[in-house]
Amino acid sequence: MIINFASRTGFATPLPAAQFTVAAPPAAPIPALLPTTQISQIATTASITAGIFDTVIVINKAAASATAIAIPQAAKYLGAQLFILDWNGNAGVITLTPAGADQINAKPTWSITSTATAPAAIRLIPVNQSGMAGWLLA
Repeated sequence: MIINFASRTGFATPLPAAQFTVAAPPAAPIPALLPTTQISQIATTASITAGIFDTVIVINKAAASATAIAIPQAAKYLGAQLFILDWNGNAGVITLTPAGADQINAKPTWSITSTATAPAAIRLIPVNQSGMAGWLLA
């Protein structure tokens, strides 16, 4: 069965013209406000900036060296959580620094070490309530 909304045909009971209008499509596509859980960035450099829409950041560096990651303010972050992981163990010491006055578990920065035998992964949840502004480790 083919349903033609413009001519109101194909329905079991034809729709009267007074109950059916066809709206024009929006001029531009409507962007998704919240991203799905998919890889947001694949980073190969020593300095990474996480955006407000990023949900998964994969570090994939060719050689071992320290990695600095700037994360957005929790109040402006539009995801439910932020995953950061080292694909091959070359991220070295990963230092996370939140924007503004935000903290990670009440600390101004948070560091984890990643090695070839134990690649690091971390999950952060934004929080902005009850006097806490920043990120919680989960």
